[in-house]
Formats: sequence, C-alpha cells, structure tokens
Amino acid sequence: MKVFHITEYTSSGPVADRALYTLLETVTSFSLCECRGREHVMFSGIHPVLVLDHFDQALNPLAIMNQVRASEINIEWLMIVDNSPQLDFLEQQGLRPLCHLVLGADSKQRQSIYPAQTRIITTVSGGVSFLKQHQLAA
Repeated sequence: MKVFHITEYTSSGPVADRALYTLLETVTSFSLCECRGREHVMFSGIHPVLVLDHFDQALNPLAIMNQVRASEINIEWLMIVDNSPQLDFLEQQGLRPLCHLVLGADSKQRQSIYPAQTRIITTVSGGVSFLKQHQLAA
C-alpha cells in the first residue's frame, strides 16, 4: 500500500473552499471515508484508492488504521488527509508517505513538516502532476 499524505490548512470560516476537492476531481476513481468524530469507518464498494478525510480529527486514528490494514480489500493507495500533520503517528505505524501535499501553509510551516527525504508539494497542480505520474489521475 502506497501512502500519499495531504495536509490542508484551511480558513476557520463556516464554508471553506477545499483544494482537496479540486485534486480529487482528477482521480479516476476513489472511495472517501469521513474520519471526523469516528472510531471506525464503513467499507463498502471500496476502490483501490482510499481517502481518509479529517484523519487527525478521528476519535481513534489507530483503530481506523488497524481497520484499514486488517481489511481484505485491495487498497493500492491510501490518501491520508488532515489539517495538522500527524508525523509521529504515521511513523509509528511504519507509514512513510511517498509525497506530502501541503496546501495553504506558509514556508515556515512547510519546512517544519517533514525531513528532507520526503517530497513536499505545495500546489494543487503539483499534486495533480504527482497523481498523473503515478497513474491515479486522468
């Protein structure tokens, strides 16, 4: 399973335009599971690309990750979407993202996110290019 980490710093207003949606519009097919306020997610008709949205706001991210790993579903790509990077959690789970798409952050926030060996992309178009390169986007 390949991991693509997306951190989206959004405004705190009631309706924020999410760059994530623009990115996901280019993906050929995917399943999106809302994690906010949940201990588990529902799997039905899951595509090889699984998006765990608001992962950092889950009641129990570890339980959700264990659920994903224990499933018999063939998940080729796991996209973890959060509003604050969960570096320790991902590393503790042995997950090393191939790329980290950081949207809406200033340069200081971006520099402190991942060590130099992780590729950081800061634009939706860069994220789309990465997805196309890995044949996830049309």
